[in-house]
Amino acid sequence: MKSPARIAIATALALLCTADVKAGDLLSHIDIRAGTLGTTTAAIGSAANPAGLATAGRRMASAGYINRFGIKELSSYSGLIHLPTRALDFTLCAARFGMDAYNENKVSLTLARRLTERFALGVRVNYYLRQLADRQNNVHALTADLGMSITATDKLTIGIVINNPLRKGIVKGKTDEKLPVSAAVGVSYQPLSTLLLTVEVEKSTDTQLWFKAAGEYSPIPLLDLRMGVYGAPFSPTFGVGLNLSSFTVHAGAMWHTDLGPSVMCGLDYTF
Repeated sequence: MKSPARIAIATALALLCTADVKAGDLLSHIDIRAGTLGTTTAAIGSAANPAGLATAGRRMASAGYINRFGIKELSSYSGLIHLPTRALDFTLCAARFGMDAYNENKVSLTLARRLTERFALGVRVNYYLRQLADRQNNVHALTADLGMSITATDKLTIGIVINNPLRKGIVKGKTDEKLPVSAAVGVSYQPLSTLLLTVEVEKSTDTQLWFKAAGEYSPIPLLDLRMGVYGAPFSPTFGVGLNLSSFTVHAGAMWHTDLGPSVMCGLDYTF
């Protein structure tokens, strides 16, 4: 790698670490729809909420990719499969961020269940691995997340997500490096069959309170148009979804005030 590229990547990583970017933004399952809707996750049926897919009642596989600021070494990839059964819904996800010299990897298993017609509960267990080039300072962690989805009315849904409530540390030799705890509460409202509005607040132990808002408009069944804002200061997001029978193609972008645009794409398959 050429020196200018090394400098660009190091600068971007440093800014990422100081610009209120949470670990989940780098490593969680890449839900492109959620990303283009102001990174809202709690109340839109996203896999980022452990209970989010329990309300869907269908088998699904998806893949997502984000390229941050035009630097391939700062890209994230993920894949997911969701399998509902009579007893529980199972979701398996794998995600990776980084390059050979430094990368973060996570494998997650989610168990969820719709307990009543209007209430679903989910628990997610995560194995986290951070790898460095020398392989001697690799770190590991097991964490757990909790999610709830409440269908208050036919048009109103409330979602709650708590990530790492036990604040399990990263295991590194005999020392523990504490991971952040975060919580998000969101509300989605569908005044029309073609329009979805959502708002959300999120707070973690190492960032300030984030406010998010977004809307999705479907002028025809084939097409979804999305816009949103998130963070502090606010950053815009936008994207489209193409609904092609069992497949949905997602594409979009988000804009960081210091680092510029990130582009994303994804594919969902319902079977």
